[in-house]
Amino acid sequence: MAPLRWFSTRWFSTRWFSTTVVALLVALAAGGGAHAQAGNNAYTVTDDLLRRMAEKKIYLVPTDFTVDDFEAMARRPGISAEDGKAVHERLEKITAGVHDRLARAVKLGVPIAAGSDAYYALPGKTRGQAALNMFHAYVDAGLKPLDILRAATLNAADLLGIQDRTGTLEAGKSADLIAVPGDPLTDIKQLEKVDFVMKGGAVVRNDREETGKPAGKMR
Repeated sequence: MAPLRWFSTRWFSTRWFSTTVVALLVALAAGGGAHAQAGNNAYTVTDDLLRRMAEKKIYLVPTDFTVDDFEAMARRPGISAEDGKAVHERLEKITAGVHDRLARAVKLGVPIAAGSDAYYALPGKTRGQAALNMFHAYVDAGLKPLDILRAATLNAADLLGIQDRTGTLEAGKSADLIAVPGDPLTDIKQLEKVDFVMKGGAVVRNDREETGKPAGKMR
């Protein structure tokens, strides 16, 4: 059962979970503050701690992935069918717990900012593509596309203390925007199909111009 042992000790150790909770307790003791405090991961956080985060407006940054993503990371050459099944069952249980804590956080009013721990490789994907998979995990946890978009834009800017210049499209803020062919408010996977990018008011990518197709949705 080596694959199970490798996965459980390297990626989901009790020590790693505890460290995040301790960090949250320190943030709460310091008085919180949306621009200065956030909890990363917080996989084993309790409802009581989540309520205190909500009261003090401490952000949760869920660096989540789907079962398929975790399985791709845990997969090793030569793994037997029996071990593969055991790994999958364990990952399903772990992921269900991860999704549950995010759903509880949203229900209790904890502010959410999008973030990714995509510092490792997923087969066939770049780091950027792997990072977008967190949105799939957010959907699996019950978040609506609009809430996901807010977590990745205005909430993230607020957490970083730069909401005066980015995070929303307003006069006086940076003209940073993207366009996608479909509607991300109904299908968050549209964010994986960006065909137009403007940075600081300058167009840096425009696939539509090359194909002669009409402009997509501006987000």
